[in-house]
Amino acid sequence: MEYLPHGDLQKFLTQPIPEAEAKMITCQLAEGLHHMHQNGFTHRDLKPGNILVVSEGPHWLVQISDFGISKRLRPEQATLGTMRRGTMGFIAPEMLNLVDDRGFPHVVDVWSLGAVLYRMLTKRFFLDADFNLLRQYTVAEIPFPTSELDSLETTASLKRLLQHLLDPSPKQRPSAIEVLSHEWIRDYAGLTSRTLRLKILPSCRTKE
Repeated sequence: MEYLPHGDLQKFLTQPIPEAEAKMITCQLAEGLHHMHQNGFTHRDLKPGNILVVSEGPHWLVQISDFGISKRLRPEQATLGTMRRGTMGFIAPEMLNLVDDRGFPHVVDVWSLGAVLYRMLTKRFFLDADFNLLRQYTVAEIPFPTSELDSLETTASLKRLLQHLLDPSPKQRPSAIEVLSHEWIRDYAGLTSRTLRLKILPSCRTKE
């Protein structure tokens, strides 16, 4: 594996990452997830500690790493099974058996992408990485938390994207390619798949 002196994204989260820079990182991660999902892989543990920084801000270049619990679905396989995999604060509710609908396996990574984006913007874990708060959120006992985002004056399109990524229902979440076409990313002229190319580690391409 190549040496990356900047380490992982976690070390850069001592302060909020500006929205434009978070958009740059999110775009690259969504491109990487789309590549994985197209090839049948689900990462299952996307989090700042598994995002390596090739080039730091303001012109970020990142790559997804650590495919230790990733899974490649067989063509006839519709779910990821019932084993709990992932890291609290970034794990999708269906992986914790908090929702019944498990027929959309790749969107567990989309939830994690939303949790990573929320953490980049606010420095905080979504729902404080609290299982009970997550359970309440999945059954609509508490609303989507907007106070931190409001205090940062984040754009309305970003809030809409976050609510979509962090929808408790897997079937309501977008695919990775749909994330790339969302207005929050689409309206940013500096981001295209030609100018921001996520590097995928060889293990992602070859693991069976």
